[in-house]
Amino acid sequence: MSDEADSLMRIFDAIAKVNKEAYRDVFMISNSVLNKNPFNNNLFKRYSRKEAIGKYPFCAKVYKLLLYYIKSTLYFGMYLIRFFEFVVSGFKFDLSSGGKELVLIDVPFLLEDIAKSSAFRDRYLPGLEDILKKRGRQYAYLPLFYSQQNHKRPLELLRALRILKRFKIPLITEYQMFSLSDIFKLIFFILTYPFHVIRCADKIQDDTEEGKAVKYELMDTLDQATFYNYSRLLLGRRIARMRYAGIKVISWYENRPTDKNLYKGLRDGSHSAHIRIYGAQLFLYSKKTPCFVPHEDELDFGVLPDKILANGPYYIQNGTRLNHVVGPSLRYAGIFAMDVNQTDRTNILILLPYFIKDAEKILKTLASAAMSRRKFFIKAHPATPLSRFKGLLPASAMIVRDDIFKLFRTTKILIGAASGTMIEAASVGIPVIAIKSHDGLDINNPMPEYGRGIIWDYALDAVSLNEQIKAFEEKLATRAVIIRDVAAKYKDMFFSRPTESAIVDAFEL
Repeated sequence: MSDEADSLMRIFDAIAKVNKEAYRDVFMISNSVLNKNPFNNNLFKRYSRKEAIGKYPFCAKVYKLLLYYIKSTLYFGMYLIRFFEFVVSGFKFDLSSGGKELVLIDVPFLLEDIAKSSAFRDRYLPGLEDILKKRGRQYAYLPLFYSQQNHKRPLELLRALRILKRFKIPLITEYQMFSLSDIFKLIFFILTYPFHVIRCADKIQDDTEEGKAVKYELMDTLDQATFYNYSRLLLGRRIARMRYAGIKVISWYENRPTDKNLYKGLRDGSHSAHIRIYGAQLFLYSKKTPCFVPHEDELDFGVLPDKILANGPYYIQNGTRLNHVVGPSLRYAGIFAMDVNQTDRTNILILLPYFIKDAEKILKTLASAAMSRRKFFIKAHPATPLSRFKGLLPASAMIVRDDIFKLFRTTKILIGAASGTMIEAASVGIPVIAIKSHDGLDINNPMPEYGRGIIWDYALDAVSLNEQIKAFEEKLATRAVIIRDVAAKYKDMFFSRPTESAIVDAFEL
C-alpha cells in the first residue's frame, strides 16, 4: 500500500470511528466532513501534508457561525422562491395509489440541460423508464434539482418544470409534499445545526493526529449551509407515509449526505416496512475517493440502501454486511457495441475533468508540451464549460462536443484526469495518460494498478507527457495484442452488459 493510500485509510477509519456516535444525531448526517467528502473541505489535504493541527481559534469559530447564518438565510430564501415557482408551474402528481406498487427513480435533474434541450433525458439511469413503461409499472421521478449556478438564475426551476409538464414527466418533489410544519422544521434545523456540530466536535476524545484533524475540520466547515441535505430526510418521511402497496426507490447512489438523509427519512416511522431502496452506484470512480465507498457500520443508522448495485466486479466489497452486487451498466451500453478498426484511430483526445484546477493543469501542461505538430481534440466536461478557460486553450486544438463513443472511433490516445471516461477508453483499447492532480493527491484517479505501463500511465509534467505519448504510439505499433488483452480484462472488471433481463433482475421488477 502506498503512503498516500495508507494515509487515506487512517483518516477514513478515524471518521468511521467518530460516526459511530455522531450519526445517532440525525442532524449530523448532513455534515460533509463526516461523509468523507474530500471536495468541499480541506481535511484530506491538511492531513496528507502533515500540517500541524492545533485548537480551533474562538474568534474564527464566531466568524464561521456568522457566515453560516448569512449563507443559510440567503439560500433558504432562494429555496422558498423555488416553492413559489412550483406553485406557478401548476405541476402536480396524482398521489392516489389505486393499491399499486410505486417505483421512484431518484436521480439528479440538470436544469441547464433541460432548458438547453427543451426536453428531459435521463442521463443517469437511461433505459430504466422504458422498461417500467413496458412492464406497466406505476412510477415517478424523485428529482434532485441541480444547477451549475446554485439556482441563481431567476425562474430557472419554473422554466424546467414547464418543459417537464409539457412532456408529462411524472415527478414527486418536496414542493408538493411538504406542509408548513416541514418548513418550520427546516428553520429549526438552520438555527440549531451549528451547535450540533460543535457538540459533536467536543465529544471527540481521540488525541491522535487523525482525531485532531477531524475535530479541526468540523469547526473549519461550520459555515457550510446544509439544510437542503436535511430537507431530503423530511421528504423521505413524507414518502414513507404514502398509501401504496409498496414503494421501490431506485436511487442514483453516490453515498452523499442527500442520499443518506433520504434513506434515513424513508426508514423513519412505522410505514417503512413496505419500502425497499436500491442504490444504483452504476458509474466509474476511484476506490480511493472515500465518500463513494459505503461503510458497513452505517447500516446500523439506516443511511445505506437495502441493495447496492456496482457497475462491475472491481467495485464489490466482499466480506462485509453490505448487500453489494454487480448491476447493469446502464450508462455504458456503448462499450459493448464498439467495433473499431485500429487504422481509423489517429487522433489524441484531451478530456477535461469536472474539477477546474485539474482542467487548468492539463491545459497548462499541453501548452508546454510539443503538441503543435500533432492533431488533437479537446472535449470539456458538460458541467464545466470551456468559457472558464479563456486564454488557456491551445490555438492548435480542435474543440469537440460529439458523443464520447463517436470520438473513441478516431482516438488513439486519451489524456485526462479524474474521469471515469478514462476507464471507458482503456476498455475499448485506447491507451490513457493520466495527468497528476494539481494538489499532488491522487484520490480521484479511477485507473487500477493492473494495466499500468501497458494501457495507461501517469504524466507529471510536459516532458513526461511527451515521453508517454511517444511510448504509447510505439506500443500501439508493437504490442497491440497485449493492449487488446488488457482492454478485454478491463471490460470484465468494470462493466456488466445492461440487457433487459439484467435490469429487471437487478431491481426486482
